[in-house]
Amino acid sequence: MAQNPPSNDSGVLEQSLDVAMAAIRNSPAQWSIWDRAERLAVTLQRTDDVASLYREILAGELPADIALRVGERAARFHEEWAGDDAGAMISVLQKVLAIDPAAAWAFDQLTAVLTLAGRWDDLLALYDRALTATNDRDRRMSILDEAAGIAKDFAGQVTRAIRYMQQLVPLRPEDAQLAASLERLLERESRWQDLIDLWRERLSLLGQDAPDGLKLQIATCLVDRLARPEDALVELVDLLEEHPGDRGGRMLLERLLADEGTPERVRDGALDHLRKLYEEAESPDEVIRVLKVALPFGDRDRQISLHRELAEREVALGREVLAMDHYAAILALDPNLEDDHRELRHITERTSERGAYVNALVAAADACSGAERRVALLVEAGDESRDRLGDHPRAIELYTRILGESEIADEIALRIAHDLSKLLAKAERREERLGVLERIAALEPDPVVRSAVLGEAAHLALDLGDRDRALAAWSQRLAANGDGDREALDATVALLAELERWEPLVAALQRRASSGVAAHQRLADLSRIARIYAKELGAPAQAIEVWNQIAGEFGEDETSVESLAALLSEVTRWSELAGLLDRAAGREVDRVADLSTRLGDIYRSHLNAADKAVACYTRAIEVDPAHVGARAGLHALLSNDATCGAAVAALSALFRSRDEHRELADLVEFRLAVTSDRAAKAAILHETAKIREERLGEADGALELVKRAFALAPLEVAYEADFRRLFTAAEKWQSAAQGYRAAIDALPPGNDDRLVNLRTAEALNFED
Repeated sequence: MAQNPPSNDSGVLEQSLDVAMAAIRNSPAQWSIWDRAERLAVTLQRTDDVASLYREILAGELPADIALRVGERAARFHEEWAGDDAGAMISVLQKVLAIDPAAAWAFDQLTAVLTLAGRWDDLLALYDRALTATNDRDRRMSILDEAAGIAKDFAGQVTRAIRYMQQLVPLRPEDAQLAASLERLLERESRWQDLIDLWRERLSLLGQDAPDGLKLQIATCLVDRLARPEDALVELVDLLEEHPGDRGGRMLLERLLADEGTPERVRDGALDHLRKLYEEAESPDEVIRVLKVALPFGDRDRQISLHRELAEREVALGREVLAMDHYAAILALDPNLEDDHRELRHITERTSERGAYVNALVAAADACSGAERRVALLVEAGDESRDRLGDHPRAIELYTRILGESEIADEIALRIAHDLSKLLAKAERREERLGVLERIAALEPDPVVRSAVLGEAAHLALDLGDRDRALAAWSQRLAANGDGDREALDATVALLAELERWEPLVAALQRRASSGVAAHQRLADLSRIARIYAKELGAPAQAIEVWNQIAGEFGEDETSVESLAALLSEVTRWSELAGLLDRAAGREVDRVADLSTRLGDIYRSHLNAADKAVACYTRAIEVDPAHVGARAGLHALLSNDATCGAAVAALSALFRSRDEHRELADLVEFRLAVTSDRAAKAAILHETAKIREERLGEADGALELVKRAFALAPLEVAYEADFRRLFTAAEKWQSAAQGYRAAIDALPPGNDDRLVNLRTAEALNFED
């Protein structure tokens, strides 16, 4: 700004300033004219015009030396008279620096102006140009230090600050504070590779003077931040070769070993180096520990190799029991490794750890896909359990499993089955043993042994209440030995009977009956067959056939006759039945009455031969007068016109011979029916009346009978006398009148005297 007010001759001064400015435009190197122009501008308060002239001249094409001098004057003038116009000042200084980047005064003044103006991007750009323009170490350190501070603390350009600090580190490698500050920025920005590069650079720059732990920091960052375990392994190997005792390096190496995400080649490298470290440190337990850490990650072959190494190391340390675990694991991974199996067996012999050995064999069998090898492992495990451990329950379990194998050689299965049977017998595990005996029977080639086993199985099944399995065992034995195996045959018959399996029982009985048994046994079996047909199978025809067979072979007896008779009756083969009973009646004296009666019933009821029936009944009552059946049969024949007479005769004779008065009296109507002679009928009625009056005390009944006799034979005075006596005693006058009237009506002609007598008696009866 102008400091002095304009003079009175301002017009002249104005003109002088314009002339000076024109001269400067024409020849910028006229320094005295610049001085005059500056004074006039101040006087006339036209400093802005001169400032603009400075910028105008600087914008033109000038020799460098002139341009620098103009620039220096312009900067001074702007600072003094145009301080409020930072932009103008900046453009001047920028022009100077463009001409001479090494112009320190311009650089310092411009940084101050830009800082005061808060124009951070321009300021940082200025620093960048300055860095490009100088190779001076100290100068660069100063610029980079300032630029980093501005970028970080004022401009908020962390990335730019990092770049400046990265350039500064090689210039001040020993500056721990600088390194720490840069590390924090890189960490905050997650610029992990840059952080690693920083550490590596410091290692390179400082050498032996580098801080401890940088290599470990690099490796850790590679693992945790960049997931580059391969590169981390390289760093760790380098670190541990230089410092084998570095605990952090070992721990990170072990982390790589244990991390599931670690690539196999990296894990192998970590393991190799750890093994080497701990071996060199004479720490065998540490070697074993890291080998165990690596175990879960390898493929099968790798795991086998590690287990084998572990086993060998444990043996070398005198810890054979622990070595067994690794050999067991090897067999579980590959059950076919015979050498490892053999080594495990040798260690077992030395340690007597047979339980662990058995467990290893079983685990190997579980993992084995080949049946032959699996069976061999289980057999050895079972034998060890039985013979060396005395662990019979475990042996039973293993032998049972072996027999459950679908692919097993018969000779092995047979041996195991025999051994298992013995163990189960000792343990009284009967139901399980039954199944084993059945398996032995299926495998055993020796017929004698097989028969014995089947018999034992059958008896055991029966003890267990399993009759079906017992029956199956006996059936197998019969199939093998034939009908000559009487024990099997008898047992089969007994079981089939208990199970009520009638048709198979019939077949078994027929088989036994035909097997050359004694006659009494054959008879018993055939009789039993016949009864089963009749009662259980409802097959009377077959039963009859068998009974006839029995009769043909052994003759008829009471049992066969009765059974056959019932069957013949059931199937209504009456003629055969009649013949059977007729033969029996002629043969069995003590049963004549029964047999004759039954025969009579057949003749009467089924063969329509009533005359033969009468004869049979008559024969029966001759042998046994009291036989109810025969009497009933004769009574039944009374209703048959053809046989009524014979039946009456037989019954009348029977009743008279036994003084069976009532039975004879009750027969009166049938006796009357078989005769047409009036006199005979009258005699029958009179006889019956006598029986009722004198034997049975039935006077009323006698009166009616004698009344009927008097009516049939009116000439018989004896009938009239009995009639009169009875009705008089009973005072039955009405009956008397009826009797006389009937007698008078029945009197034959030509008997007048008798007629007179009868009418007189009738009249007297009325008078009375």
